[in-house]
Amino acid sequence: MAKIKKRILCFLSVIALVFSASPLSEMVNSGITAFASYESVIAQKNNFNLSWGTENYVVFTLSSCTSARIEVQASAGNLKLSVDPGYSVLTERTGVYGSYTYNFTTSNMQAFSAIHKLIIQGQGSVQSLKIIGISDTDLSPAEIVGEPEYVSTNLTLKGVIGANVYYTVPEGYINNLYKVETIFTAKGLDDVKVRLSPSKYKMINGKKAYMFTLPVISCNMAKRYKAKLVVTNVDTNEAVFTTASSTLVLYNYISSLASTGTAEEKAFAKTMQTYGYRAQQNYNTTDTLPVITPIDTSDVTANTLRRYASKTVALDGDEHGSIYGTTLILGSSTNIRSYITDFYSVDINNIFLRYTVNGKSRKVKIVHSASDNSYYADIQNIPANRLGTTYSICFTEGDTPITDTIQYSAYSYFYATLKSTSATEQEKNLAKAMYKYSEAAQQIIGQTDYDPMIDDIPVPDNAIDFAQVMQAGWNLGNSLDADATNDMNSETSWGQPKVTKALIKYVRSLGFKTIRIPVSWGNHTNSSYQIDSNWMKRVKEVVNYAYDLGFYVIIDSHHDCEFYYPSNANFDNASTYIQTIWSQIAAAFKNYDERLIFEGMNEPRLMDTTREWWFKPNDTKGLESIKCIVRLNQIFVDTVRSGDEFNKTRFLLVPSNAASPENTLNSAFTMPTDTIENRLFVSIHGYTPNNFTMQINGTSEWDDSMKEDLLFMNMAYNKFIRHGYGIIIGEVGAMNKNNLSDRIAWAKAYYGKAANMGLPCVLWDNNTISGDGEKFGMVNRQSLSLYYPTLLQEMFDAYK
Repeated sequence: MAKIKKRILCFLSVIALVFSASPLSEMVNSGITAFASYESVIAQKNNFNLSWGTENYVVFTLSSCTSARIEVQASAGNLKLSVDPGYSVLTERTGVYGSYTYNFTTSNMQAFSAIHKLIIQGQGSVQSLKIIGISDTDLSPAEIVGEPEYVSTNLTLKGVIGANVYYTVPEGYINNLYKVETIFTAKGLDDVKVRLSPSKYKMINGKKAYMFTLPVISCNMAKRYKAKLVVTNVDTNEAVFTTASSTLVLYNYISSLASTGTAEEKAFAKTMQTYGYRAQQNYNTTDTLPVITPIDTSDVTANTLRRYASKTVALDGDEHGSIYGTTLILGSSTNIRSYITDFYSVDINNIFLRYTVNGKSRKVKIVHSASDNSYYADIQNIPANRLGTTYSICFTEGDTPITDTIQYSAYSYFYATLKSTSATEQEKNLAKAMYKYSEAAQQIIGQTDYDPMIDDIPVPDNAIDFAQVMQAGWNLGNSLDADATNDMNSETSWGQPKVTKALIKYVRSLGFKTIRIPVSWGNHTNSSYQIDSNWMKRVKEVVNYAYDLGFYVIIDSHHDCEFYYPSNANFDNASTYIQTIWSQIAAAFKNYDERLIFEGMNEPRLMDTTREWWFKPNDTKGLESIKCIVRLNQIFVDTVRSGDEFNKTRFLLVPSNAASPENTLNSAFTMPTDTIENRLFVSIHGYTPNNFTMQINGTSEWDDSMKEDLLFMNMAYNKFIRHGYGIIIGEVGAMNKNNLSDRIAWAKAYYGKAANMGLPCVLWDNNTISGDGEKFGMVNRQSLSLYYPTLLQEMFDAYK
């Protein structure tokens, strides 16, 4: 039997319940509908020289502005301002010494609503150039009507033990100009800061109240917390508004539930109350204990838990290490931790903890603790109603076991504590209370089978929060989307090997959380667009590889643009195609939960025309295309929602023309209506800056000035996230030009900005790194290895 290393800290359980308590105060009315004009710098460039052969530029869009102007401070014999794409000349002047202002015309405002470059040429020097946008949606603090106000607090057991605190917040603060967060403080504890999520609100007394959740560790349930909401200017980092502090004590809500809830809620609350009381007894030596009568736990003995005693199964093979101890770690989450020691003749960078339950396994990379020079790994975030789940745990080098296997559960810790002759009475009381609390949790929540591959994969209930947990993703490019043939051989028709479960498992082991599986359907349909049954079976097989491994999975309709060509002339055929294939796809996947996302179209565009990838924002045919796509997106949403099971609530992803940032930001593109709130994403394919990432004959050198091209993320935030829609950058990448260091610098800038804004980036990978075509390879699908591990690590590091 493995030695049990006694280490029990405070416990935060994971439970899917919400209990409401009475508000601590009534909501104060605040006006949030009146807006005034607000000026902001939307692009700026300082201290540069002018010459006709040098292209100075800034990136801008006027999509969210009602008017705008250019302000120049210069000492220039000549000054020429023009806009690309199109090189429309705004002004050309002789002799600008001092200040000069150009006011955008009404036609300018319409023409430049997508992303453009302002080109500055001439002779001389420029001290500063600013594009000033004037908007009546982004307000300065002095012009925002109303103030944030505390509304109420209730007890939450949804995901964490804690409190939901609600504030009204004027809409003028909810954009990327301000950071809105609630700061929780308590004596002896570090401050906890929780940032506003635009989609987390509920209507209280007819007002929109935003929710901020404070997680509370069990031994701190009786702590007196102070909460205040702070609004900070992102550019200056200065607080522009702070509410008065409100006081909350989580234990008061638990006590209220224990006396006023239903019979089942009362019983549950009393076990929770006792658990928190015993935790404070064991750890908290400074705060006054709450006055309660703990429930009787004398019936919990070692004999009660005897069947959960840990067991050791000897390794059938060469042992290259030992499990030193397995224990329960109860900090901000409930973890089972195992330590490995005495390992030899192994690659320390390739050691994992492998745990198995219900016939499924997962690997977790070991961690080194410098403080005590130990190596360990955790099974994380075990819910209270599943503390009795038993895991088979061993350490492996790669996939090869190198230690014995331990059969262990949280209840194994309780058993060892109650059986121990050295455990204190307080430790035993806490173990008993935790057991009672866990058993009560099973009664009120239910005991369901635990699947380690998916149960620790959160699926938030809104698209904005969902996007934040998806993080770095991977595209299975040029496989199921290959359309060189119309038979089952199409999967390999573009030179890729047949997709195997081993490939998808390898991609998961790298750390990707999201996988996009592009699928071409059109070549696998008959004249009435009925999908070939064998093709559907194969697609499901590959989707299952990823779904069973706990991925967030996106499937789309890829390389099918000829079928949904977005023009008025083809609209009837396009709408029939969208409705027919998605009704079949939705039916085939109706029992897959919300981890499976449907994407209606991939880069719908005016193929084989000069408008295929770009057109002027007010181009008649281009606008016709966007408007057709808006209508097709609505048909897609309506078709899926008319299906059964999870299709009623599934997250859906829709594009604009070519899924390009420019066309997504075009004012003609609008989101569909939906029967359920906050379940829509917009798809953006951001190969940006294009001449570095995509153009074969473009530049191979990254320059920090190119960061201006990434402003499309800020613009997309204002157009979509602030209105409740999520954003997925569904394709991104920088092709190989034998410029690894430059691509690493690009990834640091691109992924860093996306991560800071809560946007997932799904890497396009076509398993190609050489030749004359697009070279976006990352995973070698033949050898299951990486072409550029340092580049991938930079992408992952952005989300840490």
